[in-house]
Amino acid sequence: MTTNFTPKQLSKLPRTSGIYYYYDATGKLLYIGKAVNLKRRVSSYWQKKNGAYPREFVPDIATLKIQETDSVIKALILEANEIHLHQPPHNRDLKDDKTFVTIGITKEIFPAVIVMRPTQKLLVPLKRQFGPYPSTDQAKTALQIIRRIFPFRTTCKIPLSPFHSSSG
Repeated sequence: MTTNFTPKQLSKLPRTSGIYYYYDATGKLLYIGKAVNLKRRVSSYWQKKNGAYPREFVPDIATLKIQETDSVIKALILEANEIHLHQPPHNRDLKDDKTFVTIGITKEIFPAVIVMRPTQKLLVPLKRQFGPYPSTDQAKTALQIIRRIFPFRTTCKIPLSPFHSSSG
């Protein structure tokens, strides 16, 4: 569900996860953001600290639009897709043309776990993919945590078979 609000209607915002769009008086899109709790996150923009708003464009906001999501992950992915699509001037991150990264497990005798982009060409096929992750850093952090419990290799090179002779 998508709903329009004005800054005066902040108290009516839902406490659900989702994304929000800020527009100026001419209808120009200024910013897209995500929230675990839309009411708390959007309202935080109007809480002045040291006499100033947290973002320079807040005085220009005339209308805000929200889109609720079922989960924070959906909000994260939707936010990134919308930023790629609309390129708002006040979003500094996620404006490149890269795709999300995924974690892939190769289909080999000794599978490798790799961080990759879906558009990437691989030398070996994948057995399974997990993700998407909005950044490579987040995918690598997830793998560091998992690796503490389950050791795995991270290269795609097929290991030498016991019948392979290195003498050529």
